[in-house]
Amino acid sequence: MTPARFQFRCGVAADHPALAGHFPGAPIVPAVWLLDRVIAEVQRITGCLVGGVPQAKFVAALLPREQVEITCTIGDRHVGFRIEVQREGAPTPVAFGSLALQPS
Repeated sequence: MTPARFQFRCGVAADHPALAGHFPGAPIVPAVWLLDRVIAEVQRITGCLVGGVPQAKFVAALLPREQVEITCTIGDRHVGFRIEVQREGAPTPVAFGSLALQPS
């Protein structure tokens, strides 16, 4: 049975190849890297394919070595996600949105 909600943590090492061109001298984690992590975990947990990203809003940059906590809420045909990082002892939103599910 698929849970209605799950959380996981991830981060990017400072030497990750995705950071080399994003942006030299002041790297930030590419949004597509974060979406890829969310999609992979949603597919693993639900057994469904992600068929699209109807909404994704990035509100803060994620820096190398920062760990994010990602919370996913599963509906019938969609998954809502929220990505947060701890800064100065408080949760700071990085991104939120939804993914469309396709039965596998």
